[in-house]
Amino acid sequence: MSYHFKDSGYPGEDYLIVTKKGKEEGNLPDGIILLGGLMYCDMDFRNWIREAEQNGYYVYPAKHCNDEHEVTHISEFGFVNRFGFFITKEPLFVHSHEDIMIGQGWFVRKHTTDFMEALQTLDDKEKADGR
Repeated sequence: MSYHFKDSGYPGEDYLIVTKKGKEEGNLPDGIILLGGLMYCDMDFRNWIREAEQNGYYVYPAKHCNDEHEVTHISEFGFVNRFGFFITKEPLFVHSHEDIMIGQGWFVRKHTTDFMEALQTLDDKEKADGR
């Protein structure tokens, strides 16, 4: 089980968003995966991630197996084999500290030229749900 990622080729950045199937089968909250594996070395990106955490988002490493284009699980800690970062407004590891394995169809690719736009999708969903 995993999500195979193929770059859209558009300028800007691709990101993944949790689908209805991901919520039902995987018990995932609304969230996005920023495909930041390479950007982790960029200080602006790291500062942006820290700022997101300080503003009430939970940020977890999303990891891959041998195929760097396949996200396989979300971890509570660690940065080995990072694929990107899963960002959500809800804590994932309250009941269990085991990695969450990703199933097929749990994410769909979206595209943005600004990561703040991607985070806005989470805030919009939260408002729509009345939280």
